[in-house]
Amino acid sequence: MSWKLSRFRAGDLVEVRSREEILASLDDAGRLDGMPFMPEMLQFCGRYFRVSAVAHKTCDTARQTWKGRRLKRSVHLAGARCDGSAHGGCQAECNLFWKDEWLTPVHETGKASTRPVTVTNAASGPCTEAELMANTRLTSSADEEEVRYSCQATKMYEATEPLPWWDVRQYLFDVVTGNHSAGRVLRVVSLAALRQLLARIPYGYRIFKRFHDC
Repeated sequence: MSWKLSRFRAGDLVEVRSREEILASLDDAGRLDGMPFMPEMLQFCGRYFRVSAVAHKTCDTARQTWKGRRLKRSVHLAGARCDGSAHGGCQAECNLFWKDEWLTPVHETGKASTRPVTVTNAASGPCTEAELMANTRLTSSADEEEVRYSCQATKMYEATEPLPWWDVRQYLFDVVTGNHSAGRVLRVVSLAALRQLLARIPYGYRIFKRFHDC
């Protein structure tokens, strides 16, 4: 997967597309580029939000590799979190991932620009809301009593590719997308490098703590 940044930037005003448009963009599994669109996200259709961050990278927690993963054309929206209503009342309140195709830019005049949505599932028709609900539950064996759910977090590994920590583009993109200032990125990268260095020398933790607390 080539690294394709979102066309949006942090702070941009966007409108979430209609239910019909979004459903038409999904495959039979209710996904776009491997990323699930969850039933909890339907409540935000037609509403305006600010882009809080460009989601060009994330960390794998579902498989507990704790390694970086990269995404393409995805963002987070301020105030739009999962309420868990379609996942057994999950209270994790995860930050939702939104693909560019599910959003349309809004000019400061309050008018959304018109752009046709890409129809992914043209052969069998658009994905339905009933199918979205069905896709939230994993197939379980007859002897399993506890319901197991599927969501963006559990499918994140399939929707992303490995991101080595040494790939400097991720730090550059943090700046050009408006996610963070150049000063903050430099400070975080410097402290991370220092942590790695001091972990390999005697009394490294004490020296690092003193430097960090300055």
